[in-house]
Amino acid sequence: MKFILSFICITTFLLFGCTPDNNPNIKTDELAVDDFYIESYNYGFSVPDSNLLYWTDDSDKRLVKFQYHNNKIIKASGGILGAAFHHENFFYNLTYDENRIYLVHDIISDQTIPPDNETIITLDNTGRIIKKTIYENYDWFANPIKDTLSYFYNSSGKLDSYIRSSVGRYNMVPTDGEIIRNLERSNLYYNRGNLDSIVTVVSSKYNQFPERIIGKYVETFGGYDLASNPFRKLIIFNNTFTRSLSKNNYTEYHKNYYPYDPNSNAYAENPTQSQFAIWSLNYDDEGEWIYDEL
Repeated sequence: MKFILSFICITTFLLFGCTPDNNPNIKTDELAVDDFYIESYNYGFSVPDSNLLYWTDDSDKRLVKFQYHNNKIIKASGGILGAAFHHENFFYNLTYDENRIYLVHDIISDQTIPPDNETIITLDNTGRIIKKTIYENYDWFANPIKDTLSYFYNSSGKLDSYIRSSVGRYNMVPTDGEIIRNLERSNLYYNRGNLDSIVTVVSSKYNQFPERIIGKYVETFGGYDLASNPFRKLIIFNNTFTRSLSKNNYTEYHKNYYPYDPNSNAYAENPTQSQFAIWSLNYDDEGEWIYDEL
């Protein structure tokens, strides 16, 4: 199976226009409640980033594996450790309490390791994720980090947008009495039940000063197959978030960053950072994706 990952700076990018999938007159395919559960998948199918350059050559060690109890995930093993490499002993422990899910992540190791970090996910009365609070007890500057994500849905029940608010991230170290908040506002666009693009505007807010736009990311997804989506129940995990949102499975991914110029009140015409990935998927005799092989 082929996998292509590339990082390009200063490239030309053309985003074809789409409209949000929020027309109440258009019937959107809803993900049916079913008994399907995924036992493991190859981490190489996650949305790519620089961490993927550090894969081990052993394909078995690239697997993310799940343990279940009463049809709920209670442990997810395997993932990226920091910004270094994939580690099969990296894990999440999950516990459930009414409309909340608690994820605590750590790594089994004989070496000195970072402390536990916790994510709290809040669900609405239909089981949809509406809020995620991420607590990280470490970063490069030994600062605690808190990220809060709020999720919003359109009239068809599709995830329409989300807002991420961060404190203590992006090398900004607040001192006493200072508040530095970083914001990411993301809008999602669909085409025929599949995620087409995500446009994220990045800004920052310092104390009482006005919010300042920094730039925007444009992510596009394409090359969808006709197989059912095995990641449809994995929206709570960052690595499978975008794959969980579609009816089928994308094989192409592009991400471009456009800085904002306050003098011209406009984004750059060409991206200053770009990356893309292309996957060639394998299928079984029934035409379903073999997602634990790369």
